[in-house]
Amino acid sequence: MSPADSSRRDFLILTGAAGAGLLLADGTTPAAAAVNANSSLAPETGRTKVAAMLADAPSSGGFEVVPLISSGDDIPLLTGTWPDLQPHAELTYGVTGAPDGMGLLQVSDGYYLWLHHELVGDKQDDDYTETKFSATVAGMMPGARLSLIKLTKDWQVVGGTQLIREFRPTAWLAQDDGTSPRVPAGSKLTIDLDAKTAKHEGYVPSDFCGGTLAETGFVNPATGEEEPVWFADEENGGYSGIAWACFPDGVAYPVEGLGIYEKETTVSLRSFRPKAQGNAQGGLTILVGSEDDDDGEIYLWIGEPADGDPNGFANGQLYAMKIEGAARESGPGKRDGTPDDAASVPADGDSVVGKEGDSKTCSWVAVPKEATKTRKSLDAFLSAKNATGGRNATAFLAPEDINEDAVVANRLWLAADGGYGSPIAGDDKPRYENPLSRLYRIDLGVKEPADPATWSTTITLAKEGGVGKGVSYDNVAPDSNGLVLIAEDWDQGSDEADAVWEILKQEQRAPALYLFDSKTGDIKLAFLTEMGKHDPDLDWKKLSALIASGADGEKKARDDSDFWETSGMIEVPAESTNGRAAYLITVQAHSLKTDGYGEGGQILLCRPKSA
Repeated sequence: MSPADSSRRDFLILTGAAGAGLLLADGTTPAAAAVNANSSLAPETGRTKVAAMLADAPSSGGFEVVPLISSGDDIPLLTGTWPDLQPHAELTYGVTGAPDGMGLLQVSDGYYLWLHHELVGDKQDDDYTETKFSATVAGMMPGARLSLIKLTKDWQVVGGTQLIREFRPTAWLAQDDGTSPRVPAGSKLTIDLDAKTAKHEGYVPSDFCGGTLAETGFVNPATGEEEPVWFADEENGGYSGIAWACFPDGVAYPVEGLGIYEKETTVSLRSFRPKAQGNAQGGLTILVGSEDDDDGEIYLWIGEPADGDPNGFANGQLYAMKIEGAARESGPGKRDGTPDDAASVPADGDSVVGKEGDSKTCSWVAVPKEATKTRKSLDAFLSAKNATGGRNATAFLAPEDINEDAVVANRLWLAADGGYGSPIAGDDKPRYENPLSRLYRIDLGVKEPADPATWSTTITLAKEGGVGKGVSYDNVAPDSNGLVLIAEDWDQGSDEADAVWEILKQEQRAPALYLFDSKTGDIKLAFLTEMGKHDPDLDWKKLSALIASGADGEKKARDDSDFWETSGMIEVPAESTNGRAAYLITVQAHSLKTDGYGEGGQILLCRPKSA
């Protein structure tokens, strides 16, 4: 074994995954606070000292809200060999801000948590961020980060580390010149325990947003073994826009077949993975992705494993969704053959799918291989008109998180955040598009898996945002009880900000999460951020007083306030009781700052209270 292989073994999984409830070696790990004097965790709980940034709403049915980790916490650094990673007795890992997508793997002695940090890695962007590795390990980490955190069965924090140690270069995907690799070779992170340093070299990831964990079904190319894989998505399409398949050995492989776009979430259908069909070289890989843009598409990748590509991440065919007769989700020109630069009228604001409960059929348009090479070429193909004058693919208004139903296979839930994407958006005239956001259900209707032309795909408008129904739908977490947890993200600088503000002002509330019942169509308020308790300037009593003082005061309340958002959410089956799901939820506390770790934030366990 070469020195490089020996180093890689430190993060190498030693056993294959054989089912959704992957169990690893026995043994109980002591709470982090008991083994590392430099940890900032509370010794009595083994968790963060920061008060909860989220509270359950009276209509939620009752949840115990337990803050686990906060941005700015220094937790023991995990070292050793996966899956038996252990906390270092002295060195720590700093938890950075902007926590977002999460994945959870239950093991015999607790849990492993994958956690995105949505930080900007583009040095040309005003929001470019570097964060320190920790208080005990020198080194600055540029851009987005992916943390791997270990917790005990009773949710004490054992420790954490930065997972990705190497970004493999792109072989097909290129910059807009069509020749320069989108990601060059030589990108890595080196953690030297003896020197107490961390050094980043090469490619800087940006805006890790939604992420999903596939516990089983994929093969680590380095070992040939079935291992958990995390799909990390870069939302910054102009700078990066890659989906990464991250294995537990710390190596991230670009999913080249998906092309380059503003990737919000990439989800792997659980029925279609290389090992799910029992044949590593014959089982298809089906991925679905959403593009967070005002002209954002829904993508389908059907990959065929091949020599050198055991997961079918490069060999296969990319498709884009086309709603029957629709160029756009909403706005002028939403129907094929109608002008997209016409004056906007109220009817343009309706979804092209119809009203709540209405459905439309969809097809999947094959994207030519050459069109997937650059961001520019992909966009040019999707927005081009076909032989009958219709747009090649249907554009949604900021399609955000997309996730597979927890019970019904091949059923997806999509949040469309909304906005104004038509060419008339800058003329100061009334625009009617999708200001309050929508929740869609997509039933793929898979027949011949390798041929989407045989599928009977439909899209249904499940819920439209508004008074009492939430606004700015962003992340979605379908649970095993038929509910969908929906998180809000109000972008104060976005085109739909005015309409959203009117709802928040009327309801006098902080950003929130809602529970949608897919069986009945009912929706109810579930959780509210505690931004006013942590930041008095964001208390609604103060905001209301500013609003009442006049136009200048209202402008200050709205535009000068850095409102929080709720972001990543996942179900925690082990904590679900009496037909009610428990969740892990992240809060991005934009108005709070940490010492060297970016903005504030928190990961919380929300479990149902017993009756």
